[in-house]
Amino acid sequence: MTNTVETLMHEALDYEAEAFDGDAAANAADLVDWFAEWRERAKAVVRPVSERAGADASACTESEEPMRYLNRYWHCGEEWEDTWSCMCNDKCPVCGAEIEPVESEAISEEDG
Repeated sequence: MTNTVETLMHEALDYEAEAFDGDAAANAADLVDWFAEWRERAKAVVRPVSERAGADASACTESEEPMRYLNRYWHCGEEWEDTWSCMCNDKCPVCGAEIEPVESEAISEEDG
């Protein structure tokens, strides 16, 4: 089978799924061995951040003049903002969920 991001994700979700879903014991040494091998295959498929194109949540790229974004978030009745090198998700400080910014504003180095 050809390794793709999707096949690797399915493999990760399926590995010891019954044990994880049933909150049963899993052999930690086997899990570490499996993950080490899986991670090497994943690294061969997933492009490094520096090679990704676009400005989506998973594609923070470096350039000579790094772009900065002031990202604003709202969740669980909380509002917060943070400055990042991309328009990326952040963790809700209340529930820990991954939250997309409700607004992102490009800012200059002097602003950030």
